Parts: sequence; structure tokens; C-alpha cells
Amino acid sequence: MKPSPHLIGLELGAHALKMVRIDSQRRSNILTGAWRIPTEGAMDWRRVDHKSPAFLDLKAEVARLGLKGQDVCFSLPPEHTVLRWMDFAGMEEADWKDAAALMLRKQLDETQPWEIAIGTEPDPVTNERLVTAMPRDLIFRYADAVQGLGLNPVAAEPESNAILRIGGSVLRRRSPLLRDGAAVILDIGYQRTRIDMVRDDKIEFTREFRFGSHLLIKSIAKELVLTEEEAAQTLEHSTASLSNRGWLQIPTPGGLAQIDANPHLQILVRETGRLVRYFRSIYPERSYAGTVASLLVTGGLAGLNGICEYVDRALQIESCLVDPLSVVRIDLPEDQFILMSRAPYVFTVATGLALALRNRMGFEEESKPNGSKRILARAA
Repeated sequence: MKPSPHLIGLELGAHALKMVRIDSQRRSNILTGAWRIPTEGAMDWRRVDHKSPAFLDLKAEVARLGLKGQDVCFSLPPEHTVLRWMDFAGMEEADWKDAAALMLRKQLDETQPWEIAIGTEPDPVTNERLVTAMPRDLIFRYADAVQGLGLNPVAAEPESNAILRIGGSVLRRRSPLLRDGAAVILDIGYQRTRIDMVRDDKIEFTREFRFGSHLLIKSIAKELVLTEEEAAQTLEHSTASLSNRGWLQIPTPGGLAQIDANPHLQILVRETGRLVRYFRSIYPERSYAGTVASLLVTGGLAGLNGICEYVDRALQIESCLVDPLSVVRIDLPEDQFILMSRAPYVFTVATGLALALRNRMGFEEESKPNGSKRILARAA
């Protein structure tokens, strides 16, 4: 079967679908499509009802946008994913999965089947390969949901890997002094934030906690007597900003309103600082291996002016933004260009997924005994 000339990255967000299409031409990655489809309320993709009005509306919008039947690489949730780098030197390739399952036996729940995918390219220095493990039934549910939307799921990847594909490019362009140390990647979403600890272009570990832009939106709505939809629009305004002392400056008809966001922001600082201290503690004191040199910020809240400066000051780690537009060329229709330029950080995961050409999980159909068609994950 001839491969598609392009791939769409699909982030299955609880409050919106984010999709990016990238074409590869002469070693250049060209962004040719960007879409954001809001969901009606929070969507649980593990237990989605294909006949619910909200799901049918999403399916109709996908068809209206002309995306029906398109090949997609979709995101896998981080909370159920196990990532490890392993060396299979001296083993036959046919035995790699069994060896990986044996080495991961303490991390995997034996009461359910797990799917294990092994990266196709080893680390050039250590010869290790990235091993990804995830409950097979959960992969089926996500893939079935993607199919139900009228899309064709050809690959899947953990969100952390997709962001690292963009963040790694940002780190490699920095000075050697900052590039060689470990880095923290903060993906700040609507309700949750994920922290990825990265060293030598590898994810050391991942953690999620409850903090997101919805907390700031609720504060703005309460202080300015607005609906949450109106508060979200003011937070996304180009003149909205965050001072390095944690005060939101929000544009209003009467001028700039100042709102103390410290009670919420302290959650972000406390949880990030806790993970950084743990990372440093697993290395000998004053060891260079435990140095955290950079902090990268992405996700919806990354578009707030001043967020990097606040994090930099609070954690004393040099911070910068992960901009997905920095790793691709752009050839978008005007409406999609406006959408992407206003909130590029919302599309970081989707862009990383669309760039997933290697080290991903692929899918093929398998006939079950009952005759139904299911999607089976396998190593690409």
C-alpha cells in the first residue's frame, strides 16, 4: 500500500480536538492545515458514546472540514503509558518484545494485556531503544473513537514524545552550556499540566497534576463578573499579561484590571519544584548529571505574556517557549494562519504527532473470533 504523502497529527483533548497537517517535500516539513474543534463539555475518550449528540457533532464537523478518511497519528494519554530506554544488544530482534515485557514486569499490571512498541532507531551513543507500553484495551478504545469520527488511525504516540520532538529541536538550537544539562518541559493545558524531565533527548520520567488555565479563567470571571467564556477570551487577548510577581493584568473597557493569581500559580511552582528536587536528588551532590539547565513552556497558557518570566523567577531556571511554528515552514489558508498565529502553543502536541515518521505505534485490523474488526497495535 502506497503511504500517504502527508500525515495529520490529532490531539484528543478533553475540551477540543487539535489537528495539524504536515506535508514533507524535499526534506522540508510544510504545515498545510490547522484545525481546532471544541467539544461540548469535557470529553472522556476512554468511554465515549458514539451515538451521543456531542460526538455526532464532532463527526459532522470533521466531515464538513473535508477531513473524513484522512490518515492520522493520534495522541495517547500519559497517565497509562510506560516509557523506558532499553539495550537489546546480543538479542535477536524477534525476542525484543519478550525481553522488554520481562524487564517491565514490575511496572505492568498482569491482569490485563499490554501492547509493547519498540523504537526503530537506537540512540547513537548508548544503542538503547525507546520502549513504549500501554494497556491494549485502552489503545483499542482511543483508536475506535478516532475511527468513529470518520478518520483513519494509522499511528499513535504518547503526548510526551510528540512534545519532545518539538522541544528537542528548541534545545538543540540553544547554547552548549544550556543544551547539555537536563531540561523540564511544562505542557500547561486547560485543566491539567504535565511535566516531562528530559536529559540527552530522552524522557527520564513524566508526571501530571491538576493545574490549568481554567483556574485563572475562574478567577477572572469572579473578579470581573464575567461568564467563563468571556473570561477565557480576555485571558487570550494579546494585551493580557502576567507580572513576574504573579498578578494578572487583564484589559477591560475601563483600563487594565489586576488580579492576584498567586494562589493558583503556587500549585504550578510547588509541583514543578518538587519534581526538579527529586530529579536532582537521584544524582550525587554537585553532579553535573543532576543539573537542570532549561525549562520549556508550551500548551494553551504558554501564550500568556510573561508566563516564562514568572516561571524563570519562581524556579530560578532559565525558561523559554516551545513554539511549533519554529520547526516547520507554513503554507496555510488565511483563516487557519490567523488561528495558528494567535495560539501556536495549543498545537504543539498535534504538530509533534504530525511529524511522527519514526518510533511510533502503527495499526492494522485483526479479525476477532466473533467476526468484528478491531484495531491491533504493533511496532511500526
